[in-house]
Amino acid sequence: MFLFRLAEHLGKTVGELLRNMSALELAYWRAKRRIDGPFLCERVDRLAAENLAWEAAWRTGEPQTPDDYLPPWHEREPEPMQTIEEMKATATAEGAVRKRSNG
Repeated sequence: MFLFRLAEHLGKTVGELLRNMSALELAYWRAKRRIDGPFLCERVDRLAAENLAWEAAWRTGEPQTPDDYLPPWHEREPEPMQTIEEMKATATAEGAVRKRSNG
């Protein structure tokens, strides 16, 4: 699902990503998402948090921030590291998709 979310975020198709993005760049995007949390297109919660913060500040007269109403993405448990076998399987699958799309 990560590739589909990244493609949506960048306004491209998954096929375009696989043809034009290096494995290193894809790894950087994956790491960025793990650190920053979901892509903006997935952040409807951010809009809701901004509305809640505004309303709470208005009602209480005390400053509020959207971060007061958001889950702590950076505090999530890290995803387990891939095994070498899983990495090989991913590389093989992505190579097969690229091979099919090129010829």
